[in-house]
Amino acid sequence: MIYQRLGIPTVATVAWTTDQVLRRLLPGETSHDWVDPTGRIGLVERTIPARAIGQKLAKLNRPGRFWLTAVTRFGKAQIVTVDLIGQEGDVLVFVSDMDGLDELQKHIESGGD
Repeated sequence: MIYQRLGIPTVATVAWTTDQVLRRLLPGETSHDWVDPTGRIGLVERTIPARAIGQKLAKLNRPGRFWLTAVTRFGKAQIVTVDLIGQEGDVLVFVSDMDGLDELQKHIESGGD
């Protein structure tokens, strides 16, 4: 994992590879991708809901609870701008208060409404 953080390509361990495959096959089974050492803040990856497609993604933010920071589109990650519009297949990366994961899920499923 240290090599991954440093951007050094390596052959992945079986445990890491299995975890990544399961995250894609069973997305509801994992609640977060990374958590800070205090357990309060985490990175959360979610697939864009149908209601957010064609909408400005900035409305998915809830200051103090969760914030959309990046989108992976067609395999390429990008930092979210205020004008970025959601597209089918987008993978959304939020920074979230770990106590707010249920609220985050409901909020993004509603398309930010």
